[in-house]
Amino acid sequence: MQSTRHCVGAQYEDVDAARSFPGVSCVSRLEGTGTGMTDDRPKLLLLGGPHIDADAVAPSLTELFQVITADPAQAMQTIDGCQVVLAEAGDFAALERELVGRQSTILLNAISEGVALVSSDGRILWRNDRYSTLDAPVAKRVKEVVAHAFTVFADALDGARDAVQLREKKYRVANKLNKKFYEARVCPISVRAGDASDGGGARIAQVAVVIRDATGKVRNEQRLDAIERAGRELAHIDPDQVRRLHAAERLG
Repeated sequence: MQSTRHCVGAQYEDVDAARSFPGVSCVSRLEGTGTGMTDDRPKLLLLGGPHIDADAVAPSLTELFQVITADPAQAMQTIDGCQVVLAEAGDFAALERELVGRQSTILLNAISEGVALVSSDGRILWRNDRYSTLDAPVAKRVKEVVAHAFTVFADALDGARDAVQLREKKYRVANKLNKKFYEARVCPISVRAGDASDGGGARIAQVAVVIRDATGKVRNEQRLDAIERAGRELAHIDPDQVRRLHAAERLG
């Protein structure tokens, strides 16, 4: 059953026109006319439920708030722009979790690194937009290093109480086609008890993978290595031998 969205105290010059929008019902309107009107009241999202009769409660709140009522299942679609939420405890907790998840996704999509959550069987449970843009050869290589990290963590878990005590593993991944380099960091984030098939011991259930473009860093390291090699070669040159050579031989 489609829920009805009530705009209580919203500004409409024509209430009948406002009612023509699908799923919108104007319960009241502001006094006065003119297109220059402003409403400084904060918006309140009112979620109906067994203990909250939204139709009965909404009119009593219009003096202080612009009230928008909605079914809890539609809360995420209607909460944008609202400063206050009135809901039953269970519905509010679920809404809060969804909001935190959405904000976390926005944050992780804003950073320059690729981030993914990977299960012990190699499935990508979640990834941000940057991780999704990895070239196929790089993604394949990252999958291989993640599998290797799981093996290393499993061996190390015998001496660790939980995943927090296990140190992250770092890998360098190269794409030979475009000569780009990446740094992959794999971190264990959860441990679960194994089943009878694996002896019932604890094991890593998931890892977090962070991929960073390290092309500039690697190329700088290569330049420094080249300079260091050249310095070592110059240090081994015999000055007397060089003096005995003529100009062409020295250049050769």
